This record gives sequence, C-alpha cells and structure tokens, in this order.
Amino acid sequence: MELPDVQSSLPEVRINLTRVGVKNVQKLVEVARPGKRPVIFISNFDVFVDLPGSLKGANLSRNFEVIDDVLQQAIDGEVKVIEELCSAVARKLLDRHEYAERTEVRMQSQFMVRRETPISETSCHEVVNVHASAIAQRNDGSPIIRKSIGAEVTGMTACPCAQNIMKDHALHVLENLGVADDTINAFFEEVPMATHNQRGRGFLCIETDDDQH
Repeated sequence: MELPDVQSSLPEVRINLTRVGVKNVQKLVEVARPGKRPVIFISNFDVFVDLPGSLKGANLSRNFEVIDDVLQQAIDGEVKVIEELCSAVARKLLDRHEYAERTEVRMQSQFMVRRETPISETSCHEVVNVHASAIAQRNDGSPIIRKSIGAEVTGMTACPCAQNIMKDHALHVLENLGVADDTINAFFEEVPMATHNQRGRGFLCIETDDDQH
C-alpha cells in the first residue's frame, strides 16, 4: 500500500512561507590558509528555504539528511573563505529543493585572537564572533546570491557623559579657588576625569554579490 505524500498535496489555506528549515546545526569548519596552519571554526548553521502556498510542507522538515548532506559536501571540500561556503550551500539547496525560489544560510562561529593587554603587555586570547551568511534567489538557472561576512567583539568603554560632568565640576571648583587657566589646562591634560565603565558590543558586516557562476 502506497502512503500518501501529504506534504506535496495542496493545502486548504494557501500561504507562502519565507523561511522553513533548521537552526543550530553544529559543524566543524576548517579554513585553509596559504603557508599557515588552517583555522578551525566550531560553527552553528541556520538553513532555510521558502515554501510556496501550493505545498503543505517542505520535504526538509522530514528529511534533515538533505541539509546535513549539503553542508557536509561543502565542508569536506577545501574551504578558503567562509562566506563562499555559505553561498555554496545556498546554491546546492536550490538544486535539491526544486520548489524553492529562495534559500538562506547563516553561519556563526567563534574565533580566538591572540592579543596583548595595553599596559602590562600580558599575552591573552580574545574571542571574536564571526558571522557569515548567503541568500540565493532563483533566476532562470543562474541564481542571484548576496553574501556577507562580519565580526562582533565585546569591549569596555569609558562613559563620556559622566566624564564631562566631572570635568565641568572640577573646572568650576578650580576657577573659584583662583587657579590660573594655564594651570587648569595642564591639570586636565595630566589627570583623567573619573567615570564608570560600560560594556560595548561592536559589529561590522560587509555585504557583496557572489559573482561565481
């Protein structure tokens, strides 16, 4: 007895879905570097395809090995640029899911950077979150792909508002004490004003077209 393919049947309510897929697929990605040891990224992938209103479900919802196979094929080859890895996966997903007009791949990894502390010059490691993504849109056999690469770091900053308030207060106190302007300026050059620390997150992302055919 042949079981019905429910997911390929016509739904009663036809609604297009922009993202159907899986999240947090963990993979080990090795990025080659000429003349150096490869860089190892422990990466999490989010992979999506769109679902037309003519289908009740995407076959990837019951067939995770399709996504896993596409990821593994790309990773098993020589990876030189991680955003190109994402675009390769996005291309292959269009080939494997003929109903999809759009695919999306997101990759998030952690990268350790060796640094030195600014004052004591002590060697340490800093964690940088690396983000890459690719979006592929079907276009008469030659998909249009937009890819991006970015990094996110966490740092400490000194609050400028509190610092200016303290400086303004100190200025008025010194002026009331009759301190000369040259001495006041020299004081501010030598003595930093008290303030409080703030944790800051900086993120920089560059987006480009994928010109690979």
